[in-house]
Amino acid sequence: MTPVLHHDRVDEHGHAWVDAGLITDDQLAAIRHFEHLDDASTDTDARGGRRFSVAAEIAVYLGSVLAVTGGGLVVAARWDDLAFAARLAVALAVLAVGVCSGAWSYRQGEPGTARVGGFLTAVGLGGLAFTIGLVVDRLDPRADEVVVIVSGLFVIAAGLVAWRNRPRPLELLVVLAAFLFVAMATASWLDVGIWTAGAAAVIMGSAVAIGGGAGIVHPNQVAIAGGAFLAYVGTFTLSEVNEHLGPAAALVVALAVVVHATRTDTVPLLVLGVLGALLATEAVLATTFDGAIAASLVALVGLAIVVTVLVRAGRGAGRTEHA
Repeated sequence: MTPVLHHDRVDEHGHAWVDAGLITDDQLAAIRHFEHLDDASTDTDARGGRRFSVAAEIAVYLGSVLAVTGGGLVVAARWDDLAFAARLAVALAVLAVGVCSGAWSYRQGEPGTARVGGFLTAVGLGGLAFTIGLVVDRLDPRADEVVVIVSGLFVIAAGLVAWRNRPRPLELLVVLAAFLFVAMATASWLDVGIWTAGAAAVIMGSAVAIGGGAGIVHPNQVAIAGGAFLAYVGTFTLSEVNEHLGPAAALVVALAVVVHATRTDTVPLLVLGVLGALLATEAVLATTFDGAIAASLVALVGLAIVVTVLVRAGRGAGRTEHA
């Protein structure tokens, strides 16, 4: 039977719906089966269509890494001998190849090429930071912080344009990383406490994570994880204000992730939250007790978490069997 819906479009929107929590992976698979989209993808492959295989996707990643690494080693060996124009040409080449290849990959309309597009776009954003950094350093080689700030702002602006609140995880993560670098460099440039940059990271990360949890920021799970990580990193700088404040705030962020992951049954987020909670708990105890006691208490907390999860899983399995 010929499907009414195009399989590429269903995959593109379907994965966004799964990220938003509207449907599950099993429900997406059932939709594909009901609409005979599995048959369509098989027929497309058999006809020699433009289906992008997993092997081809991996080959693009490996080839890109090898090209960047090999080219980087060659250029680095001769970097000091290169004129500014040659250095700028190298940076612009990385920028152009990454952005243009990424845009072309996105236009193919397949999940595999979309992932490749995100990877190549991230490479292009790195080339943009490289290009702007060279120009700013040329104008004033003494201002290292200004190089990071200006480059980071350009990357944030370009990254937001590339992301546009669509299910493009790498672009979102690049924007969050650039924000953190800009905040830290700004605090250093203004000669203010690093905790101010950390506070900005906490606010920004929390807003992104909450937006992801509310289904406003996409892709949702990546927004939650990336925003929570940004906030988590920022909280530890608050120790500059008070040694207990940083670890305590980090523990709050990690526990919030654990609560959300438990309620939504999201295992990757649960693992991230539990690891963060254990690290933050150890830091909290280390500022209160000596090393041996703190380590023992952390071990007990970890054991309690494992036992609680196993007991809860056992009770859930028992209820399912009786039902």
